Amino acid sequence: MKQDIKSIFTAILRSYYNIYIVLFIIFIIGLFSHPVFGTTRNLINIMRQISVLLIVAVGQNFVILSHGIDLSVSSIISFISVLVVSLLPVVGIPLSILIGLAMGFVIGAINGIIVTKFKIIPFLVTFCALAIYQGLALYIVQGKMKNVLDPNFLKYFSSYIFGIPIAVFYSLVIFAIGTLVLSRTTFGVKVYAVGGNEEASRLSGINPHLIKILAYAISGLLAATAAIILSSILRIGHARLGIGYELDSIAAVCIGGTLLTGGEGSLIGVLGGALIMGVLKNLFNLHGTSPYVQQVATGVIILVAVLIAKKKS
Repeated sequence: MKQDIKSIFTAILRSYYNIYIVLFIIFIIGLFSHPVFGTTRNLINIMRQISVLLIVAVGQNFVILSHGIDLSVSSIISFISVLVVSLLPVVGIPLSILIGLAMGFVIGAINGIIVTKFKIIPFLVTFCALAIYQGLALYIVQGKMKNVLDPNFLKYFSSYIFGIPIAVFYSLVIFAIGTLVLSRTTFGVKVYAVGGNEEASRLSGINPHLIKILAYAISGLLAATAAIILSSILRIGHARLGIGYELDSIAAVCIGGTLLTGGEGSLIGVLGGALIMGVLKNLFNLHGTSPYVQQVATGVIILVAVLIAKKKS
């Protein structure tokens, strides 16, 4: 048993050490390039930002592993944000959160159903969903932001434990559950099988349509979770709260070594990818880099990651 654990740990190190070496180099550059980067306050800020991205990236990883892609996560974050914040004073915290999470799950499942049942490419389906739910979010608040006034809501999702944002603990729990699901459950095995070869998985008795629908549903659920945490951190519900998370989550997954063709990847790598994206974003902001340039850089990072993955495969 000990030998098996050792061999698994060694395999993980061999597969993903390059990602963490790159992270280490970027971190060292940050320490020397800006005096604020290494301060406690900034490092806490980085952890908080990465925690939200990691939650979204875990869901995105399920979809990409199943040979799909989810561009709608940013609009789901925006829509659930304004929905939950609008419901808080009406139905209270527990029901607002439950409705938000359920809506995220349903939206993701609908994406999966359209992709599988109507055989429309995931890019097009989730791009349309992005426009739909972004528009609904704008309609709900009429382009304005809604402030979060409930102190208990803030306490549950934006407080600190031992000086560390509670959002970090939520993200680590979700990361751990996602890792266990993918590595230790039948569903996880089926996700890899469907992404690797859908026809072969069907012949082996797997229902690839159901697996894909559940993968998209998980992505929607986790995007909704990120929306609730982000609304608490920023103390607002806003129709543009999730902008950029679709690209950042895809970048984190691709940097982490998950193939866009599906069937290969690990959340250990995705964690490294999320850390790299979070640190880079923070450095860009500290140095006053234009958001437009940051978007270009994100696109380049995704392209490079895909090219490296293609070369390895």
